[in-house]
Formats: sequence, C-alpha cells, structure tokens
Amino acid sequence: MAMRIYRIFLLASLLLAGCNQTAPAVFHPTAAPLPYPPPDVLRNLSPTVTFTYPLPPEALASVDNLPERPWSEFGPFTPVWIEPSLNLTDPSLQTLFADPGNPNRIAYCVPGGIQVTADGGKTWDLVPTAGAGRLAAETSLPLEVPDSDAGPACVSVALDSHPGSYFATFIGYDANNDQHLPFTVGYVTTDSGQSWQAMPLAEGYSRYEFGGFWSDGQKVQAFYVERTLRVTDPPNFTLLHSEDGGLNWTPARLTCPSEGPCVRWGPGPANWVPPLVAGLPRWVYASENDGQTWVVHNHLFAEIRLSETSELVGFPSSRVMVVASYRNGQHPVLFSENGGSGWISLILPLLPGSETDLIRYPALQMLSNGALIATGKEGWYVLEAGATRWCLLDQERLPPQGTFLLPLRDQVWWLERDPSASAQTSAHHAPLSVFKCGVDVK
Repeated sequence: MAMRIYRIFLLASLLLAGCNQTAPAVFHPTAAPLPYPPPDVLRNLSPTVTFTYPLPPEALASVDNLPERPWSEFGPFTPVWIEPSLNLTDPSLQTLFADPGNPNRIAYCVPGGIQVTADGGKTWDLVPTAGAGRLAAETSLPLEVPDSDAGPACVSVALDSHPGSYFATFIGYDANNDQHLPFTVGYVTTDSGQSWQAMPLAEGYSRYEFGGFWSDGQKVQAFYVERTLRVTDPPNFTLLHSEDGGLNWTPARLTCPSEGPCVRWGPGPANWVPPLVAGLPRWVYASENDGQTWVVHNHLFAEIRLSETSELVGFPSSRVMVVASYRNGQHPVLFSENGGSGWISLILPLLPGSETDLIRYPALQMLSNGALIATGKEGWYVLEAGATRWCLLDQERLPPQGTFLLPLRDQVWWLERDPSASAQTSAHHAPLSVFKCGVDVK
C-alpha cells in the first residue's frame, strides 16, 4: 500500500512540476491547460492527496453524438427502481433514503443522528451518531460536525432488511494536512446507534479511499475506489459485501439490482479539493452477463459535485434511463432499451416560459408513475409519458421548488426546513395523485 501511495505521489509531483509538457494522448491537443494547484496549496499537501481535473471533450463527445428521438414517442414508463446519484460534497443538500425492500422504512441525516421511521412516517426515532464521531476523532479523519452541540451529520445512509443496521457515509477531514482536505468515510451500526464501527478496509485500500454504500434491501455493498490523477476514464475500485446487516464483510463483485436492468452507478469519489476540482464524474456501469463483467458505454456519468439532480432509473426488462438536470438542457434524458449497451437522447419539450437559447430543466426528476417533474417560472411542472407538453401542477400541497424528491409507490416524500428559528428539517409526503396535471399550460 505504501509503495502504491508513493507511486501516486511521485506521478503527481512529476505532472505538477511539468505542466508545460505535452498532455497525455487521451486529452484533446487543443484543450485548455489543466488548472494545476497554486504553489501555496502545494506546500501543504499530504502525500496521500491527488487531484482530479475537468473532463476533456472526448469524454463528452460520445454523448453529444447520440441519436435523438422526441420524448413523446416513448412510454408508458413504470420504474421498478429510481437511484439518485448523490452530491457527497455538500452536507447541506439533504435528502431522504429508503429501504429498497420496505417503503415504510425511511431515514435522513440530521446533526447528531439519523431520523428513521419504520411505519411510513407515523413515528420517528433518532439513531445517534455520536459514537461514530468519537471513533473518528481517534483517527486521521475526524468527522465534520456542523453543530458542536448535536454531533456529526452523515451525508447519506443506506438501509437493508435488518432493523438495527445503518450504513452511514460522513465527511471526514484529513488531520494530517494543513488544508484539512475532505474525504468520504464509512461507519456502520448494527444496534441502532448504540455502538458504531468503522467500515472495514478492502485489501490494498486505505480509509482515504472509501466510495460509499449501496443496498438492494437484502445485501449492502461498500465501494473502495483508487485515487487517480485523471477523470477521463472510470477508476479502479473494489467492493466489500454484507448480507447480515454489516456484521461480516467479504470481497465481492458489482452485483445487479434485484429486478430490472443490470445497470449500476459506480463509486463516489474518495477525495476532492473543492476550490480546485472542476469535475467529479460518477460513472454508469452496465452488464450483459448478469454481473460477471461490467462496461461503461458512451462515457455516461453524473457530476457528483453539483447540487442539481441526477438519477438512474430502471424499468422492467432491460430498459433504463439517466435523468439529469445538471446537463443544462443538453441531453437531460438518456434512454436505453438494451440494458445500457446502446443509448439515445430523448428530446423534451421546452418548459413554459423558457428561453429557447437557455434550455434548462431545474430539479428534473422522475416520479414512480414514469412522469418527469421539473420546476419552471410558475412552480412545478409535469411531463407525462408520451406527452408533447408540460402541464402546471396545483402548487398548494407540493414541496418548495427545487426540492429533491423520493417517490415511493403511491407517495412522494421530501425534506423541508422549519421556517422557525430552529431551522429543523422534517420529512413530508403527499399522495402521488397530487402530482397529476392541474392547469394545462400551452
């Protein structure tokens, strides 16, 4: 491990010292120079830190050249799962998480704990995270504590069928580095927060390389991702796997979702440098042989660092979509009918009031009935499967514009801050029927 870190650091030093040399062949020869860190930052870097850089045009060209078809030619769509790609760099972007096997078990992160319900929101309990904070304080990656009185807040939590198990991702700061660079770190509790354990390390990896959790309700997988100096290609990564609520972990390969197409998000980034990073892709992996081998087609990815929405949506058989508002109107919906091995771009009608030279679909997401939802000039709009235009919803019972939504069967959930001085966050939900078309807008 030490030799691998030394080689990474040596390569970083060579690149940083020779930024006027010819770029690697993967970069376009006319691309702008890479934004290397300024000397005052370099002086304080830990040997374990590497940098990522903007994606060159080649990484985007295969998406830009996809065939295009209108949204109205397709449908109906009925998702079997919707998996967002989370922004793991900003704890303020809170969202809800559900047990994939039990839509009544829902959780979200708050300072000092995890709020969880097992009965669809009738009652809520707090799973304390103070134990994870105490453990982390004894390592080189103590956790961020937004509220010193309450304790650490996770940025995401995965759930499985074990009622006392929670798999939480936190932001930890490198105590060995003057810049206190942030990293994602994983902690597990099997007794509802009474005790916590650091996520075991995959062989050959360090705690600086944790890349997040994934659950299908029965099994949980933990990513470890190799740090890289370039983001033009998917990184090397490995996984650990647990089917007993996190008590035991074994090496594993990427597995297919329990139903629908065999398509998955890859790992989140193990580290980042917010002032310098211009791109943090999370790649879309597809398998044609039931998870034996995986391929990234068309350089498909989500941008983790941005606060916009991006979702991977699976349908019965082998249909799959990437729904992404962060693309600023360029290819907001990518669609595959063959399990991700071939993609087309679905062209959406403009939102009412949109400027034709500034096409955007803010907070673009998919509902559990297959309709798209986005925010426009007058509020939330819905585009039903096969429709040729958006319709304006009755806004009375809807969440604030731009909110991240969690569709669960016939309910839609979201988080909302209390307008009082306490600014507490609480979970709300409304029937899916509320998200039906109200005022038809031409």
